[in-house]
Amino acid sequence: MDTLLALATGAVAGLAMHHGLFIHGEWHLQAPDLLLGHIAVFSILLSSTWLDISIVIPSSLIAGYLSALFSSITIYRLFFHPLHHFPGAVGARTTKLWHVWQARTSKNFLVLDNLHAKYGDFRDKALHGSRRREWNRGFTQKSLDQYLTKILTYITALDALIPHDADMQQISDTNNLFYWFGFDAMGDFVFNKSFDMLHRSEWHFVIVLLRRAMSILGPLSPIPWFVQIAFRLFPRVWLLGDWFRMMGWCKGQMRERIALPETKTTTPDVAHYLLASAKSQSSQFPQSWLTGDSILAIVAGSEPTASTLIGIFCELAKHPPHAEKICDEIRAAGVDVTDPRALARECPHLEAVIAEALRMYPALLTAGDRLTRGEMVLGGVVVPGGTTVVAPRFSEKIASIAPTNSFPSGGPNSPGW
Repeated sequence: MDTLLALATGAVAGLAMHHGLFIHGEWHLQAPDLLLGHIAVFSILLSSTWLDISIVIPSSLIAGYLSALFSSITIYRLFFHPLHHFPGAVGARTTKLWHVWQARTSKNFLVLDNLHAKYGDFRDKALHGSRRREWNRGFTQKSLDQYLTKILTYITALDALIPHDADMQQISDTNNLFYWFGFDAMGDFVFNKSFDMLHRSEWHFVIVLLRRAMSILGPLSPIPWFVQIAFRLFPRVWLLGDWFRMMGWCKGQMRERIALPETKTTTPDVAHYLLASAKSQSSQFPQSWLTGDSILAIVAGSEPTASTLIGIFCELAKHPPHAEKICDEIRAAGVDVTDPRALARECPHLEAVIAEALRMYPALLTAGDRLTRGEMVLGGVVVPGGTTVVAPRFSEKIASIAPTNSFPSGGPNSPGW
């Protein structure tokens, strides 16, 4: 076999792989197997001594295969993909590595906002998976009322730490305090036990592992295939080891929570409802989902809580008159500060400050992805089924929405703010 024939044979194989296999469905989860399979085949071909042929022939086969495969993928994505008519950067159409590079400074919300400003938008009435029902049961009004008894414990502990620092003539690190508050509360909500960080005034080791692991997993979220390869082939390397140690700890906590008799759970937690669904759908509800759900609940509940509190207190510290007005409002109304409904009903300035802080500091800057289950028309644009849609909160809250009219002084951009 001469070199040209080897190149042509490899090219045909590359085209066949793309159009016969890779073009159909998603292959992110199979990325480790695909990589190992290709390495194995290439290694066999390059060990050409047993074929008694020159190394040039197998090298040409591999070069032809890879060149045709990636050329076919690129051409398809640029000119024939169902989304090819959507405006956007050429690099983004070609590979998700473009997105990773653009967001390399961990400011993905600005990357998406720049794309939104340049190419426009359409709004998504997002479809949610059937599993949302299990989560909804843990966040009904009745459930939220039950959680109130739990969270008041951590509010009291947080409230005691700040004057304690003042008495000791120490500066309060509110970043730490608010994150400890959020994680302690969510640990109780999920595992029926606190991380006890407010009491010990130090980070829990598993939260340190979680935050370290998320620092690399977040930037790599646009390329899930790479994450799958890293998890499978390098599970103990660098920050990936932190992720697996944290996962192991959460699995152990969930096992303890499963073994806990429900009669001992004075206040039902989120795990109570997730476990009820798991028991009723044991054949359709993998136990590994419980660990994933527990991590999701902890992160989703603690991070937004902390970031919102930081935003509120930052603005109040810069604008003390609003803090004074809130105190006067509460005293004048004579409401019980442990009753959130009374505060919402009788303290409009407090509510306005919270709403404006949420607008100025969105807890989730980029929002989650949603997958269209079938062809949809969004904002007059036809979107094919199986398309990932994202609605960046930063662009919606900051760039697209004017300051809230409910703010008594006209919003933070007014002279009184």
